[in-house]
Amino acid sequence: MAARASERAARLAALQRTIETETAAVVRLHALLLREQQLLIAAEPEGLLALVAEKQSALTEVEDRARSRQTLMAAAGLPGDPDQAELRMSGHRSLAAAWRSLRRVARDARIANSLNGSLAERRLRFVSARLDVLRGASGHAGTYCPDGRSTDARASGRIIAAA
Repeated sequence: MAARASERAARLAALQRTIETETAAVVRLHALLLREQQLLIAAEPEGLLALVAEKQSALTEVEDRARSRQTLMAAAGLPGDPDQAELRMSGHRSLAAAWRSLRRVARDARIANSLNGSLAERRLRFVSARLDVLRGASGHAGTYCPDGRSTDARASGRIIAAA
């Protein structure tokens, strides 16, 4: 019986360490998402491109840590549902605190990611609208032919005078 209790305590300690490392990984990802948010607001595509590899690495780390945590939770007999797991952890104060911390930073990262998606979509619509204006209502790629005549079939055919 004592061996069983000791084994369970070791599993819960390993789970807590894993949750803490996952929390650190999510905090790192959240910081990158906040940086991405600033780059989206400032419309800095070069900065966004530079951030892609770093963000992908952070996402991979978070996914790896989450898989490890899920495996350890299952081995400890904890349910997959986050609320139910928290209830079952309530008797282990430091483990429950680590779990709540992970859930909090994961929520913050999800919110930042959602906002970034909205910002990116807004920027895409803005750029698309500007391209449509440049193309004209007819959808032609250019506004004028090389000889200066309008490519718009409705245009008068006037040639733009040299400046």
